[in-house]
Amino acid sequence: FLRCLQSPSSTLERLCLNGNGINNEVAHELGVGLANGTTLKTLDISSCPYVDSTGWQIFFMLMRNPGSVLEELNLESNIIDDGVVPGMVDALASINMLKNLQLNSISLISPQGWRTFFSLLQRPNLSLTSLSLRSNRIGDAVVIALANALTHNNTLETLDLAYNANITTTGWMAISDTLCNKSSI
Repeated sequence: FLRCLQSPSSTLERLCLNGNGINNEVAHELGVGLANGTTLKTLDISSCPYVDSTGWQIFFMLMRNPGSVLEELNLESNIIDDGVVPGMVDALASINMLKNLQLNSISLISPQGWRTFFSLLQRPNLSLTSLSLRSNRIGDAVVIALANALTHNNTLETLDLAYNANITTTGWMAISDTLCNKSSI
């Protein structure tokens, strides 16, 4: 099926590979397929425990493609850490059609890594309308950084922060202030 992604005659629009034995080699091939142009609009590669940090770095390095029609990407429950984040931000920023991004249950990203990720939300060509960050063990410092990034974003319509029990009143107030200030979003 990976060759199918690269075929000019492919009409595949949705690919769901979550929970499979995908490894670094398959992640590499997926990245190549996405980089070379494809009709793929939805890609679910969540819960792929055999792709390590190096595999994700290569995947994101390869998938940069401004001509991509990818609209939805689910990366939930993967081994994505601070070393992967800068390349992920660059790759996602290059996909002009991306609307929905799910980064749930990714516990290896530190507060600094999340701040780096939130720089994506400030990119002028970003078309992201939905971002899910469920169950990431993020706390106030991360939510405050998110609130600051959202002051420079005018596309996000849906934000899911469920199951992040480390967010206290301080964090909720910061995000609330940003979301209630119509001039900032």
